[in-house]
Amino acid sequence: MTQTECQQLADYWDIGSIQSIDIPETGTINTIRILTTDTGKFVLRVYQHHIRQRIETEHRVVAWVAEKGIPAVVPIRTRDGKDFVEDKGQFVTLLPFVSGKQISRDQLQTADIDVMGRFLGRLHRVLQAFPTEDMSRVWIKIEPTGTLAGIDRLEGVVRAIEKPQLTDEYALTRLISRRDWLQGRMSEDATGFFKLSFQAVHGDYQETNLFFENGEVSAMALLHKEFKC
Repeated sequence: MTQTECQQLADYWDIGSIQSIDIPETGTINTIRILTTDTGKFVLRVYQHHIRQRIETEHRVVAWVAEKGIPAVVPIRTRDGKDFVEDKGQFVTLLPFVSGKQISRDQLQTADIDVMGRFLGRLHRVLQAFPTEDMSRVWIKIEPTGTLAGIDRLEGVVRAIEKPQLTDEYALTRLISRRDWLQGRMSEDATGFFKLSFQAVHGDYQETNLFFENGEVSAMALLHKEFKC
């Protein structure tokens, strides 16, 4: 997006004129721009999908967990009180620029992973009470044979890459470890698992959506509408 296009979108909010625009290294699904304006620093997000209900639900979940003390990044209200707008068929939201640092996957230490795990447990405890009646559900299907065939296919794709990057090597390691895990549990009984209640969960919980400060998660990017037994 050009600066003019970004300014046209930013004008839905009372944040002044854009002085500079940066493109973050992370964030591949939606279009993200970091705006520095007369009044501060902000994050402009243009959603790739065009499903209004999904965004409304996502924002409702964010507001819910933020009220319960989870440091979720809450969208900034527009001039007329909305938390996102529709412009030329695209949905757009504005977020505050949060403090803290992001840690790349290859730089994560054991302590960081421990912090991420404890924070995820805290988040899901809060989400247990979130009402899910009007939300779609993702059903988990256990099909080891088909999954193993898919892993074999993906492994072939990765191994065929002439000049693999670190992410390719990581993907290969993950595929192999998951195949080994599945092959040792082909007859596992999941009956009890499916008797558990549905609840909202973070649909994209990874280091690119987290910010760290003073040894804790200081901020979490928007959630995605997903469910898990």
